Amino acid sequence: MAFARTPAELLQKIIAEYMEDEAIFASPSHRLQHTVRLGLINRRLRAFTLSIPSIWQTIYLQWPIEAVEEYLRRAQYSGISLYLDTFHGADDQKKADAKRQSWAIILRDHMTAFESLDIHIRTAACGKALSMALETPAPNLKTFHLDLGKFDITRKLFSLQAPNLQTVHLNTRLAWDLAPFTSLSSVTLTVCQENSRKILAMLPTMDQLSALSLTGTNNTTDIPFPRHPHSIVLPPCQILKLKNMTSLSTRRLMSTVDLPQLQALEINEIVAMSDLESVPTTIPDAFAAISGPIVDPESLSIEIYHERVIIRTDGTPSISYTSDWRFLSKPARGDQRILDTIAAMIDSVSNTLQVAYMYLELPPPSMFDDLDLMILFFRVFRDYPLISTLELSGHVDQALFAIDAGGTLLDLSYLKLSNLVPGAMQIFRDMVENLQLRRGFELHIE
Repeated sequence: MAFARTPAELLQKIIAEYMEDEAIFASPSHRLQHTVRLGLINRRLRAFTLSIPSIWQTIYLQWPIEAVEEYLRRAQYSGISLYLDTFHGADDQKKADAKRQSWAIILRDHMTAFESLDIHIRTAACGKALSMALETPAPNLKTFHLDLGKFDITRKLFSLQAPNLQTVHLNTRLAWDLAPFTSLSSVTLTVCQENSRKILAMLPTMDQLSALSLTGTNNTTDIPFPRHPHSIVLPPCQILKLKNMTSLSTRRLMSTVDLPQLQALEINEIVAMSDLESVPTTIPDAFAAISGPIVDPESLSIEIYHERVIIRTDGTPSISYTSDWRFLSKPARGDQRILDTIAAMIDSVSNTLQVAYMYLELPPPSMFDDLDLMILFFRVFRDYPLISTLELSGHVDQALFAIDAGGTLLDLSYLKLSNLVPGAMQIFRDMVENLQLRRGFELHIE
C-alpha cells in the first residue's frame, strides 16, 4: 500500500514502530539521518511527521547548528530532551570556540524548551563557555544529568530556579546545594573526599528525596570518618543505592544514616585484603539503619563467583548486596579468611529465621583452592534451619555433601538441581537418591 493512500491511523502506528527501533537511533548521527528521512518520502508523509512534535523532541547539540534550530522549530520549542557531549567538537581552535559559543547560546536562549538535559563536559574550555548558560532558569526542566571532569563551573545551576526538576544525576567531585530544588525526588551523586561531607550535610534538607544513589571512587576516604557521632536522618528515602565504594566507606555511611521508610537497598562494595580482618558486610548495618517496620524476608539468593559474592533477599527492605573481590590478592595457603568472610556475609541475615527458600549459585572448586567449601555450606545450612525449598545451581557437590553428612536442613521438602556440570549426576546420583529416600523431599533436576 502506497504511503499516499495509507490511512492516518495506520501511518501513525508505522511511524511509532519506526521511532521505537533502538538500532536505528543508536547514535546521534543515526538519529539525525533517520528522522530527516521521514520528511523526504513524499509530501503527505512529510506533512504528517511535521505534525508530530515528539519525533523532533530528541536533539543532540553537537549536530550542525542548522539542524538543531530546525528540530527546535519542529518540536515547537517544547518538551525537548537535549543531549550534549563536548567531545564531539571541532579540531580547529576557531571552529571549536565558535562551536562552544553556539552551544551556550542555544542553552541560554531556549532553556524553557527543555524537559531533560544530559550534558558531558570534557574540557575546562567547554566548562567555562557553558557555565553562564547553565545559570539560566529552567522552569520546565524535569531531568538533569551532568558528567563533569575535574573542572569548575557555576555553583548556581539554573539560578536555583527549576521548580519542576525531579531527577538529578551529577557525576562530579564538586558539591552543589540541591535543597533549593524542592521537587527533587531522585538524586544520583558521585561522592569522594572532596565533596562527601557537604553532600551528607545537604541530604537531610531534601524533603522529597525518595530515591538516592551514591557512587564512590573506590577510595577508603570517599566517606570520611565522622568528626563527631551523629545521625543523618532521611525520612522520605525509600530506595538507597551505593556503588563503587570500599567496604570501609560503606560501613561508615551505613552506621551514620537513619532510614525510617526504606523499601529497597542495593549495595555494591569493593573489598580489599585488609577488610577481611573486620568481616566486610554492611547488611547488619543496613537493618540497624531502619527505624521503621521491617518485613522479614522469606527467600534468600546467594551467588558465589570468582570475583564477587551476591546476596539478595525479599522482604522490606529488599536487599541486593554485592561484594566485589576484583582487587583482592590471592590469600596465602591455609588462609581461611576468604571462607570466613563469605560465611559471615551469608550468616549476617540469619537472625531472620523466616527464610524458607534459598537459591545457591555455586562456584567450581578450583576457584577456592585450599578452602573447604563443604564447611562453608554446612555453616550456611546450619544457620538457616527453616529452609524448605532449596535450589542449587552449578557445582553442587560440596553443598550436597554438607546436606548429607552434616545432618542439616531437616525441614527440606523440595530440592532443585540446575545448570549442573556435564556428567555430575552420574557421579552423585546414588548419593542424591539415597538422600531423597531418607529425607522424603521432592527432587527436580534440570
